[in-house]
Amino acid sequence: VYLMSIANSNFEEWTSANKTYDFSKFAFRLKKMSLDGALFDQDKLNYFGKEMIAKTPLDTLFASVKEYAAKYDHPF
Repeated sequence: VYLMSIANSNFEEWTSANKTYDFSKFAFRLKKMSLDGALFDQDKLNYFGKEMIAKTPLDTLFASVKEYAAKYDHPF
């Protein structure tokens, strides 16, 4: 989601109207790509990360955290 928002200038507008973040329904347009190249945007990354976590079903989120913790944070 984050990379798409950097790649296409109209993606953020589209996500406001389509909260599912289903990429297959977004019409990617080369004309909407920035000619200056993508810039890292911490606020945008935080926003989309928060949105994606909030929309993840609790059982799926728990399983993902458990898997991550088993691999990278054994005491957790």
